[in-house]
Amino acid sequence: GTYTASAADYRIGVKYTLTGSVSIQLPLISNIGEIEYKFKDEEGNAKKNKITITASGSNLLDGNSNVILNRNYMAIGLYNDGVSNWFIE
Repeated sequence: GTYTASAADYRIGVKYTLTGSVSIQLPLISNIGEIEYKFKDEEGNAKKNKITITASGSNLLDGNSNVILNRNYMAIGLYNDGVSNWFIE
């Protein structure tokens, strides 16, 4: 499954990990401004079917282009600086 996060999202509970890996695209920070997201593997199967969260364009996520949730029931929070960087809480 693939999902693109929007400015209206806050908490994104992933329920697709029983059947396959999941890709989530973050929006460009310049399009949404400062925002926070929470992500959670709600089915507890991310060890087998990972969840990949990817920054858009030249935005970075703790200095990388993506972060991978690969532990069952793993959760992370993200926030940005309003310019070009996402940070993991």
